[in-house]
Amino acid sequence: MTRNITTLAVLVVLAGCAMSRTTPAPIEERSLKPVTSKAAPVAPKVQPAVPRDPRLPVVNALPDPESPLERARPLTAPEPLPALEVKPLDQSAAIARPPAAAKLLADAEVALQAGRRAEARAKLERALEVSPRDAELWFQLAKISEADGNWKQAKALAERSNSLAATGSPLAAASAALREKAAAAMTAR
Repeated sequence: MTRNITTLAVLVVLAGCAMSRTTPAPIEERSLKPVTSKAAPVAPKVQPAVPRDPRLPVVNALPDPESPLERARPLTAPEPLPALEVKPLDQSAAIARPPAAAKLLADAEVALQAGRRAEARAKLERALEVSPRDAELWFQLAKISEADGNWKQAKALAERSNSLAATGSPLAAASAALREKAAAAMTAR
């Protein structure tokens, strides 16, 4: 029974699709020539005048009769900028140490004073991830490698510190001295 009802429903749907329309579908005009409408023009609706409340201020929506040229001020010469004092760039001062790197450096110094070089090395390596262009961090890491007797690594780290330190600074001199000491120790082996 349900099969007969299903078959009947399918036939009704198909019969509805097969029926042809008696009126054709509308076709939209898409040519470039203007389309003239045959409908009668619509007269604009005029709103009846509303009496004005005398308590309300009158607001004119029209612009001022004064033109922008009449309101313009005469041009004057701009004021000169103050002279800037140019100082030579100090690389160590130019690269500010982020607070996270400063905290890690302080923790590394505390660990070094307590004799925990592995912990100090780990803290300095983490600080270098935060601030990789900090010459002092590289120098402190070179000093730890020197204390461990790893002269090759101490020399490489001291060279990196020297390349980042300001020329002529005490840090550059200390890095160069450590680099020379490590080179001498490597050749003495």
